[in-house]
Amino acid sequence: MSPHEAGIAFAYLPVHVFLLPLLLVVYTRASGNPLPAPLSETIYFGIGLVVIIFFLWGFLRRSFDVLLDNITYCFMTVMMGVFGILTLSHFSAIIIMLLDMDFLTSFQTALPGADTIDAGTLLVLGLGAVPVVQETLFRGLLFGLIKKKSRILAYLLSISAYVFYSLWQSMVSGVDIPVLLILALSYIPEAFMLAWCYERTGTIWVSVILSAAISAIAFIPFLM
Repeated sequence: MSPHEAGIAFAYLPVHVFLLPLLLVVYTRASGNPLPAPLSETIYFGIGLVVIIFFLWGFLRRSFDVLLDNITYCFMTVMMGVFGILTLSHFSAIIIMLLDMDFLTSFQTALPGADTIDAGTLLVLGLGAVPVVQETLFRGLLFGLIKKKSRILAYLLSISAYVFYSLWQSMVSGVDIPVLLILALSYIPEAFMLAWCYERTGTIWVSVILSAAISAIAFIPFLM
């Protein structure tokens, strides 16, 4: 990512993480007419996708060339990423299963839109807008730039930022801190492997494809 592209991505990052969600909340409270969760999520990630494509198309295009030049290697890396996430997730799942069910219920209830976003919206967003936006910001920007200074710091900060991004709205909703700290473990395997795949291949599209693949796997229970 060039310095100019990084500047644009850094400028949009707080907008995506904080400003857009807050504006959606303000609109809901001011209008007294809550947006349906599928529409709200579509607007949120749709804006992000437009910004990424319009302003960071050069980064995506160069990264796509790398993907095409190493397609077999990249495909194998995606497969390793899926295996790595599923394997590492077992360890965090064991810890989560040890939690009191009352804590799990309170957490799920506090997740924004956890019970209201329909499966179709989850699948469409998870296969398209969400991976492109999140991987460009958290792996392409944060991990990619920090890695130039320190590889270990790049992993630590990009993973921490991704976990915080995933949970901060639940934090302000009043979910118990111990529960949040433990459930944050569920995001760490994915964040680590996404960064690892980006580092290994040098193309953000491997992380995008891996993220979409995990979303597709997570969608399987809805088909049961």
